Amino acid sequence: MAGKQEMEKLAWKWTESVTDEEVAPKHVETAYGLHFAGCKFGRCRKNCKWNPRCYEGLGASDWIREYDDSVWTDVEDPDREKRTDNSHVGLKNLGATCYVNSLLQLWFHNTEFRRAIYAWRPTEDELDFVENVDETFRPMSCIMQLQRIFALLQFSNRRYIDPSSFIKSLGLNTAEQQVSLPSSISVGQLTFIFWLKDAQEFSKLFIALLEDKLKSHEDPGVRNVIQEQFRGEYDYITRCCRCSKASKYRSTFYELDLNVKGNRDLDGCIREFLNEEKLDGSNQYFCNNCRSKQNATRNIKLEKLPPVLNVQLLRFVFDRQKKEKKKLKTAIKFPEVLDMRQYVDGSSKSFVYDLNAVLVHRGSGAYSGHYVAHIRDRVKRSWFKFNDENIEKVAGANLRLVREDIDGQYEEGDGPRLLCKTNGRLPRGYHSSGDAYMLVYHLRIDDEVFKSEVFVKWSIPNYLQDVVAIDNSRFDEWVTDMNLMRAKNVQTGKEKQREVMSLFKMLPCLDIDKDWQWIPTQWLVRWLSDNSVVPPVTIEEKRCPHQRLLPESVGNLKCITTKAFDQLYAKYGGGERLGKESLCADCVASRCRVLRLKTKIKEDHKTMMRICRAKPVDSEGAFWVGKVSFRCWRKLALDLALSNIQTKDRQSNFGDAEDVEDAVESGEISHFNDDIVCPHGKLSVNESSRRLVPTPVWHCLKSYFPFVVEFVDSCSTCTHCIEEKAEGLQLKENLRESRRTLAIEQKTRLGDLYTGCNRPQLDKLRNTPVRYYVVSSDFVKRWRKFVRSSTRLEPVLNVSNSTLLCCHGGLLYRFQLASYVADQMKNKFVFLHESEWKQVCCMFQVDAQITVTVSSPNVTGSANILVFSPEFCDSCFETRVEEEAKELLVYNHATIFVWKVSADDELTGSLVKTDPATEDQLVSERSAACSLGDDCVQLAKKKRTNDMVPGSDTLSLRRSTRHRKGQGEKALTVASSKTLRDLKLEIMRLFSVAPFDQHLTLDGRLLVGLDSTLGQLGIIPGSVIQLKVDEPCEEILDEKVSIPEEGFKGTELLRS
Repeated sequence: MAGKQEMEKLAWKWTESVTDEEVAPKHVETAYGLHFAGCKFGRCRKNCKWNPRCYEGLGASDWIREYDDSVWTDVEDPDREKRTDNSHVGLKNLGATCYVNSLLQLWFHNTEFRRAIYAWRPTEDELDFVENVDETFRPMSCIMQLQRIFALLQFSNRRYIDPSSFIKSLGLNTAEQQVSLPSSISVGQLTFIFWLKDAQEFSKLFIALLEDKLKSHEDPGVRNVIQEQFRGEYDYITRCCRCSKASKYRSTFYELDLNVKGNRDLDGCIREFLNEEKLDGSNQYFCNNCRSKQNATRNIKLEKLPPVLNVQLLRFVFDRQKKEKKKLKTAIKFPEVLDMRQYVDGSSKSFVYDLNAVLVHRGSGAYSGHYVAHIRDRVKRSWFKFNDENIEKVAGANLRLVREDIDGQYEEGDGPRLLCKTNGRLPRGYHSSGDAYMLVYHLRIDDEVFKSEVFVKWSIPNYLQDVVAIDNSRFDEWVTDMNLMRAKNVQTGKEKQREVMSLFKMLPCLDIDKDWQWIPTQWLVRWLSDNSVVPPVTIEEKRCPHQRLLPESVGNLKCITTKAFDQLYAKYGGGERLGKESLCADCVASRCRVLRLKTKIKEDHKTMMRICRAKPVDSEGAFWVGKVSFRCWRKLALDLALSNIQTKDRQSNFGDAEDVEDAVESGEISHFNDDIVCPHGKLSVNESSRRLVPTPVWHCLKSYFPFVVEFVDSCSTCTHCIEEKAEGLQLKENLRESRRTLAIEQKTRLGDLYTGCNRPQLDKLRNTPVRYYVVSSDFVKRWRKFVRSSTRLEPVLNVSNSTLLCCHGGLLYRFQLASYVADQMKNKFVFLHESEWKQVCCMFQVDAQITVTVSSPNVTGSANILVFSPEFCDSCFETRVEEEAKELLVYNHATIFVWKVSADDELTGSLVKTDPATEDQLVSERSAACSLGDDCVQLAKKKRTNDMVPGSDTLSLRRSTRHRKGQGEKALTVASSKTLRDLKLEIMRLFSVAPFDQHLTLDGRLLVGLDSTLGQLGIIPGSVIQLKVDEPCEEILDEKVSIPEEGFKGTELLRS
């Protein structure tokens, strides 16, 4: 369908041949768009706004089709939260607890360990015993919480459970470990984590905590389960190279910590762990047999291996240069079947282990990422991937590792690939990973023994059975409630669909001769929208002066049958009803008259332009018209013709006249030719404001403006205006001459002040005290400008020394002799000799007198003594400094600069870029600001050029203050109300650096606090912020560094 302009032309096309007196009912209906044919269903992409009989694009198409029940409700299907048959239960990620979830799933799938945890009783712990004296299960200790987690993981009906109580029992605060990103950044289903807890550290600490808790249990199977499942033994063997005597030291281990650097497979990692180490030089061994330090060798010998062999791949290492943890991405190949007999000397036992779990850390850094566990179900003999709430069964019977980026997308190609790059195809039964940090192997046992240990009916304590039963009952009630809510929503949606389908067929008004009603388009949209509250049917469109509907309101209304309107009105109610009687014939006739007038004006304008271009102006006589009047005559003519029409009607009839001049210059003219009529009613002397037009053009204009004053081409200008103009020119010339004379006189009498020569030397020693007078530098700058441009500028009449004084009459600014000596004119004060002061008092009005007395010191080598009158006001000075500092920290649309530096650069003095040409100037500024405190140093920098006095000797040394961007530097437009988080997001857009990899410093100070505003951080316009990027590391440094972890300090895992 055509647009607004085309529709309007079609609706009012009949006005070309019909006058306002000939308007008939059919013309009125056409003007309201009622004669437009209704659009067929499916023909329009969107609703034709200016066709009241177009019902497309309002939302009806969304109702007249068959839908699934899920469309009618926004409540998720609760059955999806149910645990399916023969599936495992997941654990909810609380923000930074994915490392805990992966280890909980690992320990849960150790059946012997799970059975021992079930066998523990609350009476074994003093805290739990006191809390459960009434036999009500209120778990307090971490073991009882672990019991609860294991019971729900095994018997819950939920798809996943919440481990919040377990996390809380350990004292872990997830809010301190996680920083959420804004919703505008898509991170998929995973969460970026700052200061991520070390999963390897958590595993060691929690196992140690359990061992300590269980050691007092009366059942040996429970008391020793940690030792029996995870503890192994090895000897440290040290052999003297001189006497060959060996000493042994037996040690236990729960995990084998293997280095990753320099190794490509698990075999190489184990052999490096067992390799012989030389002790020589400063690391010599004290041999008891030789009674002295000797060269020696040391190695580790495995003596006893546990049933569950935990292998920790040390990927998270400490970088001594950067003083932070890094992750090694070295790929390690490991087998599904591990024969440890080759590493245990002289043992006839079988040490064949089967791979049972692989724990993976996704991410490139040590302080961010996500933890996932791949665990083999020994009963089902299948592999599963445990990713917090989501659990996936791996296709086939073998482990399959794929690498997914943090956002859930594959890094390369269209499908999954190996967790790391490998040199060729992997042998059968092997896997390789650059993200695996923990491997768990189970000792292979006979099938009969395996069945006796695994395929046993589980028995858990009664209080745990009650916990599971209550939780399942609550979950089932929730599922029932959600299903009822979904059913109610579905029923409501289907009822609405039936209503829409039945009523929408009755809406179209096919015959305008029958009864019909207006209805707001937006009401129909809301009625047809899903899940919206439908208001009463109320037409809020403005009425015309005759209290009927304006023709321009058609775009917001639709015409529907009275039958359909009655049903909608009966159900939803409403206000005034408007039908055929609402069409206003008077407004249509008035609009017809205006349109015909506009058409005539348009045609006459073309004719006049053609005459002006074709005929010479003075061929048949000419008339003077104003240039502005001639340019805007169409607007003036239309306004004059509509002057008798009421204001509302004028607005409705002229508001969309796009072919008429849009506006008349504000305040210039209100009537035609006002711009060439002088105040005396004669022709204006301003020849540039008028032009000549031929007689036919003037007669045409005269027909629109019959009362306009005529000025033929021979008409003389106003004699009074000519005389006034001559007098005005003479006055202006006299004024310029007087100012020029005044400037010359002032320059002659104050020549040294103007040129900056022979200024008072405050640092010179004198035998007797000398008094000088002070004026404001602002006065000197304004006065010098006037002397240079006396004919253009107003003369300076006052010496504004009051700007240097506070309300108490004291000085607001400190004077620094060092900065004055470096640059005499760059100061708030300008000093005058007594003779100069007398001349100033004669020529200007002085609002305050300020003097300084200079005397030589009593001690040789000291600076001159300066005594100001009036004295300096300390309290007002501090107030002024604070106010100016606050003004610097409040800004909008200011520019700052971000400089990306390499990791090797220091974010201190070497990074501060200073223009060599301004170094001397900065020295003087710093010395001048030293007494003002640190807060005013930036104020001095800001006023670096504002305080320069033009015309002084320093003008030849003026430097540009425009910031020069260096390499790797980009500009940002910010406001002081923006937060550091917003700034980091802007930097991410410019430099493609994630926020958690950004280290921002300003003047050597690290910017922290994501919710702090830029004003609070002290960032002012023009600041240069250094950006250092945290790059991922591939290899560890050569030195082995052992740094104690403090991530769990203050929790139950690590008591301080």
